[in-house]
Amino acid sequence: MLVPLAILGCRSVALMDAPPAQVVEVGVDEGAGNVLGVQAWMDPTAWSSADAFDLRLRELLDTAREQDLLRPDTVVVLPEHLATWLVVVDEPYNVISAPTVDKALRRMIPRHLGRFLSLRADAPAEDRNQYALFALKAEEVAATWVEVSTALAVDYQVNLVAGSALLPGPELIDGELTVAPGEPLRNVSFVVGADGSLLPELTVEAFPDADELDVVEPGAAASLEVTQTPLGPVAVLLGDDAWYPTAWAAMAFGAPRVAVGSHYTSPDGAWSEPWEGYTGFEPPSDVDPDDVRQLSLSEAERRYGLPGRLEEEGLSFGLSVPLRGHIWDLGSDGAAVLVHQGQVHDGPLVDGPVLANLWLPAR
Repeated sequence: MLVPLAILGCRSVALMDAPPAQVVEVGVDEGAGNVLGVQAWMDPTAWSSADAFDLRLRELLDTAREQDLLRPDTVVVLPEHLATWLVVVDEPYNVISAPTVDKALRRMIPRHLGRFLSLRADAPAEDRNQYALFALKAEEVAATWVEVSTALAVDYQVNLVAGSALLPGPELIDGELTVAPGEPLRNVSFVVGADGSLLPELTVEAFPDADELDVVEPGAAASLEVTQTPLGPVAVLLGDDAWYPTAWAAMAFGAPRVAVGSHYTSPDGAWSEPWEGYTGFEPPSDVDPDDVRQLSLSEAERRYGLPGRLEEEGLSFGLSVPLRGHIWDLGSDGAAVLVHQGQVHDGPLVDGPVLANLWLPAR
């Protein structure tokens, strides 16, 4: 079934149905709060309008509420790059329906030609075309992302790690997310409190991979901070940051009770393929070079990603959740990983949404 949401030009963009969500729980409810990782299942129609984006996420949070997984001390974690593709919000049907992401982005250019050329001319990135395309609608992306995220946090009375987006010059000023087209693109996340306020710390990815570095500028690892929530201090790590001890060293300030990560992995099948090693930055000194192409990506995640690093940092609780879906021709792969009392639990590797819930014990 398709749910009509908006009329763009002469064509209707309709939100495609997502498969029903699977629910995975680790630990026991002791009244001490929980972390809920939302493995959202996305497709271009889910980014076609603010209403579509909102509805796709509400479908998942409604399921979580039905399962009694949403509490005042719940921290909901949305996946990396969940909001990046809001770059196509309110674009015509031919953009949303494009067979490839390259064609989708190129079909945006004629409607925004002057602004595209201006941003491209002075782009602070090696790939000037990609920079201009992602900076093109930065204000609209940021506004839609914040509007939907704050509404979800308030309506479901949860604390929300809002996923991430590529935005130029993002800053949090007086509780408002601002952008500055013409400044470098960053992969950035924020946390919303149950009252709808943006909590003080922005998280900026410090270690983009090699494919991202042509367009994304790294943040400073030393500037990473924990976020204070009703669960206590929570460390938020984007993408590959969880694989680098220097990111953890910064996050250790404030002694987080739980660490949460989110990632986007492509193409299809990558989770089971041989791990290609660190890209973009030198591998940490504790990485065994013999593991490259000997471990699968999922095995390397357990050893060098969030599950493996938690133990080194003396932490016992963590959760990492992927973005999944039919994202034009990009593909997606990966599963949620939950760590409870030092024990690692894998979420299901499925082509569909997953609600991965981690119950925290009473202190």
